[in-house]
Amino acid sequence: DRALTPMEIARLFIAGDGRSYGAAVIATNPLAYLRLGEASGTVAVDASGNAHTGAYIGSPTLGVTGALSGDSDTAVTFNGSTQEVYVADVLSTPIAISIGVWFKTTYSAAIQRILSFQDTAYFFFGTTGTTLRIGSSLDSILGAVGPNINDGGWHFVVLTRDSARALVTTYLDGSQIDQRTGTPGGYTWTGGLIIGVAAGNTQYFNGSLDEPTAWGRGLSAAE
Repeated sequence: DRALTPMEIARLFIAGDGRSYGAAVIATNPLAYLRLGEASGTVAVDASGNAHTGAYIGSPTLGVTGALSGDSDTAVTFNGSTQEVYVADVLSTPIAISIGVWFKTTYSAAIQRILSFQDTAYFFFGTTGTTLRIGSSLDSILGAVGPNINDGGWHFVVLTRDSARALVTTYLDGSQIDQRTGTPGGYTWTGGLIIGVAAGNTQYFNGSLDEPTAWGRGLSAAE
């Protein structure tokens, strides 16, 4: 396992013109990659080839305009109170982990959870007020990072953990905006990927999400 490099993360953001984004993600060997392009139904297909199918819960709005210019693949809008996507058993004793998604929101009245691995431990990002909020329980990291992001435009965020160096790094729109030193070692849970809500059905997300992805390694800024 290794971290995605800064160059790899940058390439994913640049590929957001849609014409090459899907191929760029697959090239990074994700554990799970949900395009959220379904027009109907309750199943979110995993494009990674690893069969980590997601379940739409609470009937979020499917088929809304997606984040990627030049790509007809659609996104999903969540109401901030009852809707989510859950992907079971994505992780098993990971050494390093990364999660990423395109999101847009104008909501700032409460804490929201966008994407997370969580059981008794957690590794996540969301929003608090107008900024991003990250958390990694193994590293005792919890707090706000970065500039205002509730402007109603699409943003690309990646949270990555390099366990060998105990670095937890946040990238927004292809650029590093935060890096913190945590605790060396890997998480030990077997956990699912939770999209649009925190475990326990709290902190629901109000806005749109596209292309959520999970990796069993850290990512570099280049990826």
